[in-house]
Amino acid sequence: MNIFKSLSNFLYDKEYFIALYENEVYVYNYYDIIFLGEEKIILDFAKFNLLIKGQNLLVKQLDKKEMLIGGIIKEVSKQYE
Repeated sequence: MNIFKSLSNFLYDKEYFIALYENEVYVYNYYDIIFLGEEKIILDFAKFNLLIKGQNLLVKQLDKKEMLIGGIIKEVSKQYE
């Protein structure tokens, strides 16, 4: 098994995964999109909501329960109900 496949299996063998990059946020295994706008995106996870605030936010890639969000990221936080 090569290193990329091992790393991929490790990363995706989780309840969820959130990665912050320069001007991007990658999320894996969210349940639903609650709100989608240019300044705020809210995603529903099993135990919390993920709030992403910024400017010019856009969905760069979207696949089954995976999303790459680009723009000027100012805040990423969990919200518990």
